[in-house]
Amino acid sequence: PRVIRSDSNIPIDPLSLLDVNQVTLVAVLWNTSRPRAIIQDGGGARYTVFRNTKIGTNSGVVAEIREGEVVVVETFDDG
Repeated sequence: PRVIRSDSNIPIDPLSLLDVNQVTLVAVLWNTSRPRAIIQDGGGARYTVFRNTKIGTNSGVVAEIREGEVVVVETFDDG
């Protein structure tokens, strides 16, 4: 799906709107030259993610894809 910000015509990647704690890991293809995973949001939409895919509301990035898991690194401002 394509999301447009209301204050501009700039498309927003739907993965950047997800809370990574509310996605479900559906499948992992990890023993390959380019590992990937399929995740599902609460509404049932599925997305394929790779290493370095940006994801989440806290500037997260897929750091690693392993057998049975996806490692996401997020940035938090603890003020």
